[in-house]
Amino acid sequence: MTVENIEIFAANETNAGNNGIVAGLDTYFRNIITDANGGNIQGLSGTLVLDCEFRNTGSTAAGTDIRSAILLSPGYNSLVMGTYIDSWRGAAICLITNMGTVVNTIISNCKAGGIVGGNTASDTYHVNLINMTINGCTGDGIKLVAVNEVENLRVMNSIISNNTGYGINYTSGSTALNDRITRGTSDYNDLYNNTTAAYSGISGGAHNVTTDPGYVNAAGENFAITGAI
Repeated sequence: MTVENIEIFAANETNAGNNGIVAGLDTYFRNIITDANGGNIQGLSGTLVLDCEFRNTGSTAAGTDIRSAILLSPGYNSLVMGTYIDSWRGAAICLITNMGTVVNTIISNCKAGGIVGGNTASDTYHVNLINMTINGCTGDGIKLVAVNEVENLRVMNSIISNNTGYGINYTSGSTALNDRITRGTSDYNDLYNNTTAAYSGISGGAHNVTTDPGYVNAAGENFAITGAI
């Protein structure tokens, strides 16, 4: 099924759970523009989200049952590419999926973190986060809560900056254990000015930096960089 070239407006909902699209298998979302403050897309196996925009210009106050802009659960082989998520009242993306990829995507100012991996009951395997910008979120830029997620996640060529928690937070296992068995790969990234720390539960890759990316105008949604990364 293909869903494309539509706009969803629900920015004034107080308790917004799912107020968008819940799709079945092998659904292709393209050029969807939403202005809302609750869950918008839930996709199962084979979901593609391409060139979409999710933003919230309505209330930023806490509500009940506030879900992510994109929930990939459960399933296999999902892809999010070329997508922008701004000021969401939940996390931007929740991944409870196997063999998923998020690439060339910008996440900004979301209120419950950038990307959350699964939960303690439903693990996430073989997920790739590549060429991401995650900036200014409340909470962690990336948070993984189960052991299997740590073993099978790659974060590469991404900027994770100015979040109020950790840049990357592995809540399962000790740093020594995670490093020893090479759970998770985080390399060639810039983890700048994340309030709590750059990492929790793992050490950074040999090529990671903590350099100011020098966004041209983050407040104006221009995330081109001028810094020497």
